[in-house]
Amino acid sequence: MAKNDFAAKNAKGAKTGRAGVSPVGNLSKARRERLVAEVAEIRAYLEKSAGSDTNATRLLAFAAELEKEVCGKKYGLVFEEHRERVDVELMENIPVLAEDKRRYVAGDLTQSRIDAEALPINFLIEGDNLAALKLLVKTHRGKIDLIYIDPPYNTGNRDFIYNDSYVDKTDTFRHSKWLSFMKKRLEIAKRLMSDKGVIFISIDDNEQAALKLLCDDVLGTDNFAANIAWQRTYSTRNDSKGIVNEVEHILVYSRYIGWQPRKMPRTAEMDKKYKNPDNDPRGEWRSDNAYAPNAATHQGMVYAIQHPFTGDMLYPTFSSCWRYEQSDMLEIMNGWCQYELKDIGDDEKRAEICGVANVRKGVKAIVLARPLEESSRAATEVLKRGQWPRFFFSKNGKGGIARKTYLDNVGGLPPTNLWEYKDVGHTDEAKKELMSIFAGKSPFDTPKPVRLLTRILLIASDKESTILDFFAGSGTTGHAVMKLNAEDGG
Repeated sequence: MAKNDFAAKNAKGAKTGRAGVSPVGNLSKARRERLVAEVAEIRAYLEKSAGSDTNATRLLAFAAELEKEVCGKKYGLVFEEHRERVDVELMENIPVLAEDKRRYVAGDLTQSRIDAEALPINFLIEGDNLAALKLLVKTHRGKIDLIYIDPPYNTGNRDFIYNDSYVDKTDTFRHSKWLSFMKKRLEIAKRLMSDKGVIFISIDDNEQAALKLLCDDVLGTDNFAANIAWQRTYSTRNDSKGIVNEVEHILVYSRYIGWQPRKMPRTAEMDKKYKNPDNDPRGEWRSDNAYAPNAATHQGMVYAIQHPFTGDMLYPTFSSCWRYEQSDMLEIMNGWCQYELKDIGDDEKRAEICGVANVRKGVKAIVLARPLEESSRAATEVLKRGQWPRFFFSKNGKGGIARKTYLDNVGGLPPTNLWEYKDVGHTDEAKKELMSIFAGKSPFDTPKPVRLLTRILLIASDKESTILDFFAGSGTTGHAVMKLNAEDGG
């Protein structure tokens, strides 16, 4: 019975929009307006009693500041800002680099020296990274082309050292402290990035959402480039509970809007579909679509082409047009047999393909200039000879029109936001890489594989780029950079 009564009440309230709920608009705006009105009343009261009262004058200034704060529109991340011990130290001290000749890398002495005129080409700074960043911003402001960082993930498993103490799950300001820690470093990173600069940040689900909002605020929402899912594991444990966590995130932000990554090198697997069945002198190719989109806006490229083997009139599919201009298509078709332009009165068919009521007039078809039997003989000779025109007839001359796409014109593969372990490695591979260097032991708990960093370097840098990793960790970034330099002389 109560259920029916509730339904009746909802029915009465339906006029307000949703059942039993009145639309009230922007609640935050209404709250701001109420607070602003109350601050205005306080200001009016203080103005009456101000005169020579310095305390009232001070409160008036505070009221104006309060009003400004209340009126500001809010969106994004809100957290309790915390100060680190290094912040206090940097207020009274300036970080200075001290050269340690014991740390030279053999074979790279000339590039590792630090002198008064310039910092070395390749170098490692050991110390608090906030102090190091404040030093680097004096020497490398606007000069860093690629930043990769793998910061602490703040999982609460006593893995994040902050202000000389551990921040764990029992700390009520655990997330705020981590965000404060990251914000200061990201603000400096932004100043270090060059005009073409880009930053990649590894993170897991624990802080991914908060980090995304923080980066939107510091680096700019419009500068967000991607949230890459890296498949970090290659096998799932049978005793795993809940939804198995198989990926980590890599957030990507650019210094300018519209940044474009470089394409990845092609592999033999990608090129397997490219063949050369007709001995084309331009090399290997694959069959591709002969049509392009947007027929309605390219009506002059919508027309019939007569098939030299069957005599049928071939049209683009609905809402599509031929990929090239008609003069180019006529020249290509003449590579099979002799063609000509002819008005065949097919405006209705063309209008249907374009999806319009009134199609462009006077667009002629490309038709055979000789009788079908003669044209078919000529086309058959071309089919047997090989070296077919770029637009050809599929299924050994019995199918429709297809287009050749040559391997030489394809270029690299555009990167996607899914990076599988088979392509960029996994966590177990990363540990084995460290163990091979450190006598069977892994001195770092959560290393990244060299192949992962190599992928980042390939799509976001070139031989002349300056790379920075200010959470150096296991040193994988430096490893990948030197490996690529050795391969390409960069």
